[in-house]
Amino acid sequence: EKFLNETGIKENKHIILLPGRLTQWKGHNVAIDAAKIICEKYPDIEFVMLFVGSEQNRTKYLRYLKKKAIDSNLSKNILFLGTRSDMASIYSLSDVVLSTSVEEEAFGRITAEASSMSKPIIATNIGGSKEIIEHNQTGWLIQENDPLLLADTIIKVIKKSQNEKEKMGRDARKRIIEEFSLNMMLKRTLEVYKEVYEEKHIDH
Repeated sequence: EKFLNETGIKENKHIILLPGRLTQWKGHNVAIDAAKIICEKYPDIEFVMLFVGSEQNRTKYLRYLKKKAIDSNLSKNILFLGTRSDMASIYSLSDVVLSTSVEEEAFGRITAEASSMSKPIIATNIGGSKEIIEHNQTGWLIQENDPLLLADTIIKVIKKSQNEKEKMGRDARKRIIEEFSLNMMLKRTLEVYKEVYEEKHIDH
């Protein structure tokens, strides 16, 4: 309630979240193009797209994104929120989370965070997200740099029944707990060390 009051977001609006620092390879540009397509193709859909993350002194890029949003008549649909300390609340309010990276990421923390919060996640089919998401089961993997496909996938997710979204969310969270918990990650890291050590030991 505090977040909604502070940002002025109406409760009837679909909230689309793109968390991540403002840098070109995170694909904010593609998300703005997708938001424009949604407005044109699906004018009945009330939505707000939240960009949450530090600009890290990239003021020129932030100005470019804000101008692009205004030029696309999206000033009411896209909010630039900067760094926030209430990410858990923002995730929980979101209808769909985006990871629109156009270059490979080593792990894909956004995808893991959204899944752990049982939220529908749409991610580009590159980098770490490929390891985390089971396509059409725990989220959606799509071609990078394709705003039309992104827009259509967002709408597909929004229009799914609450039961379908909740089941996918449960499955996504279950996968994160089973495959990417701290204990599991530590166990697998130690297994790699052990394997490398044993190979070296055999060589000598």
